[in-house]
Amino acid sequence: MSTSISTAFYDALFDVTNMDASMNILEETTLANVRQILNDPEQLSKHIPPLPVILLELIETLKDQNANFLDFIRIIEKDRLIINRIKNSEFCQIFT
Repeated sequence: MSTSISTAFYDALFDVTNMDASMNILEETTLANVRQILNDPEQLSKHIPPLPVILLELIETLKDQNANFLDFIRIIEKDRLIINRIKNSEFCQIFT
């Protein structure tokens, strides 16, 4: 059994202009639904949860050229879940 995989759906999703392949009906319907959600802020907020505040702080700190390691530590230490994940990571297991 031969299966042909088309990239047309992903080309259209990411706005590639030189599409040579056509999409099947499922791909066309899915793409239309994704575009509808992305173009409607109300629907978008229903389908995609907001970013955690900690992540937004980290992103802003990454943009700051004057930020240092301690700035990141101050943000990360606010979130117990992140701290526990770091403590339980394979990286930290090397040092224990």
